[in-house]
Amino acid sequence: MFHYRGTATRAIANHEQIKGSLERHFPDHQWVTFTPEIPVAEMLKLFTRANIIVGAHGAGLANLAFSPTGTRIIEFFPSNMPVMYAVMSKMVGHRHRCIAIHDESQLDTKQASLTVPIEAAVELVRDMTTHPQPHSLLCP
Repeated sequence: MFHYRGTATRAIANHEQIKGSLERHFPDHQWVTFTPEIPVAEMLKLFTRANIIVGAHGAGLANLAFSPTGTRIIEFFPSNMPVMYAVMSKMVGHRHRCIAIHDESQLDTKQASLTVPIEAAVELVRDMTTHPQPHSLLCP
């Protein structure tokens, strides 16, 4: 599942490119875009069926609590954000990894959209789907 924040703060500027790349590299996975506008019942259904959740730091990721134990969470955020979803993931038995965006122009979390390095996102999904990795509270 791909969590898309639309035009909200910390929106992913290159969302379409990342989703397209994930679809090409991982055709065996169904990449569903979750947006904050979907009805709660549909959102719960998506999260209860997810085995990978990829998206930007934001309140929508709190729904990972409804996902099956062992769900892989990949979070994108400016490097100055708290690791609350990493902690939450560990508490519910998920595997969390992240990509911190270190671009100085993207550090104003009130305004910035995030440009996520596509190859890094693909490689992290590949690693998490093919290798058992320990949970990490640290992000590079």
